[in-house]
Amino acid sequence: MVSDIHFIRPTDGKVNGMRSNFPFGPVGSASFTSKNGSKLGNSVAAGFSGTVFEPIDEFKGDIARMVLYF
Repeated sequence: MVSDIHFIRPTDGKVNGMRSNFPFGPVGSASFTSKNGSKLGNSVAAGFSGTVFEPIDEFKGDIARMVLYF
């Protein structure tokens, strides 16, 4: 996974640090919003009420593809 070209993406260190190990998901009320619009906050997905990270729409397809590979 570390050296697979489909999994390695350039990222903003601050935003990646804020994402930490939170799962991806739709955010209701954001506790953090990056300059490009990525959000960290409470999940609005049915069945999960924890904290999630929601990337901007332009990156959601790339992330889905990365998760699919692994």
